[in-house]
Amino acid sequence: MRLNMTLWHQMPPIIVEWVSLNEHRPTRGNNRRGQQRRQQRPNRPKRDRQLKQKQPKRRRLPPPKNNHNNNNQLEAASDSADTPHIFPNHNISMVHVHKTGGTSLVFAMGRIHNQLGFNGKMHIVYPQTKNGIPPTNYATARNATGRFLDGAVKYKNDWNRNEHTLFAVVRDPVERFISAIGQATGGKGSVASSTFAHDLSRTCLEKRTPRETLTCFVGLVKTHGTWIEVHFTPMVLEISFATMYKDIPVAIFPFQEIPTLLEELDADSNLKRKDGAAEGHRKNSVLTKMTLEDYDEGALRDLCGIYRVDVLFLWHLGYATRCDDFVSFG
Repeated sequence: MRLNMTLWHQMPPIIVEWVSLNEHRPTRGNNRRGQQRRQQRPNRPKRDRQLKQKQPKRRRLPPPKNNHNNNNQLEAASDSADTPHIFPNHNISMVHVHKTGGTSLVFAMGRIHNQLGFNGKMHIVYPQTKNGIPPTNYATARNATGRFLDGAVKYKNDWNRNEHTLFAVVRDPVERFISAIGQATGGKGSVASSTFAHDLSRTCLEKRTPRETLTCFVGLVKTHGTWIEVHFTPMVLEISFATMYKDIPVAIFPFQEIPTLLEELDADSNLKRKDGAAEGHRKNSVLTKMTLEDYDEGALRDLCGIYRVDVLFLWHLGYATRCDDFVSFG
């Protein structure tokens, strides 16, 4: 499958969002939306450019983890009093990993280049499937995205024209699986006609309690594999696939830092474009009520075995998971 540049038949689209920020004014537009945005946040102080050399008041992001031992971070910087935006210097891009807050981050980054006028673009490569795009269009989009990915570098203060720092967000597989169930079974934003939502999951959705339902879904994925629906794909495979197997650095942030990342992008830190706890977001009320407490020991052990590769990935990065008591790497 690597030779024909696919991961599986019903593979997901490659989604890489990019935005370029600097201390200069936006590339287009008068930034009225940005000014309105600032008026909606009156408690956010303006800071003089001189403060950039001093201790910033804004909370700094923790060092991201990546597969090239990069200990740098997206540094918080001060606002410029004479510019209409609050952004630090960044030239950043993001791999959209399903069910890790990616939709909210893509929305925030898209707002920056679609509404505020900064340079940016969303690279999307749709799969060659029955409902996908023609082979010629696929090759064109993939080649363009591949050239863009070749510019990925570790975080730095100054970027050349084609350079950018690529990051991704990861999440405890035990938490992510519950969110994935809600989306895979027809949650808002998913394809309602998916085979999984209407066929494979029907038996599990007939269960009466969240615990029975959760145990059923663990068994379903254990039997049929994570390939049956894109939201069940292990995170490490998504990142590898979306970066086209290239040997490039990817900074990794934990899911808990989503509010900080959103704040860095001048978005509401509480933004949730897909909120599984919201009424009506998930197809079934049992799924809305489902929590981590609904795992029994057997289901949790099975799930950790299914996502062993993600547990190893997070363990390698130094992030603890709820699977640490069930999976060992001796």
